[in-house]
Amino acid sequence: MGHEDVTSGRIKQIKGKANEIAGAVTGNTGRQVKGKFQQAIGKAQVAIGKATTNKRSLRTPLHARFSFRANFAFLARRRFLCAIS
Repeated sequence: MGHEDVTSGRIKQIKGKANEIAGAVTGNTGRQVKGKFQQAIGKAQVAIGKATTNKRSLRTPLHARFSFRANFAFLARRRFLCAIS
């Protein structure tokens, strides 16, 4: 759920900024406050999403973090070095 939280948090930040600007243009302080509140909620949601994503990536085994190509190149080098020595 980390990536979804980051995306929806950024969307909330954009909506909040739009509300804040619209409130400033029309002179509606309530809308400005609502915009700032939406931005704060969006920032918090992005932080939670990033923390969740980082936590998940730490739980995955090291070999699963790399692509197949990187693993294949590593194993090929290892076999080559073992064959030489």
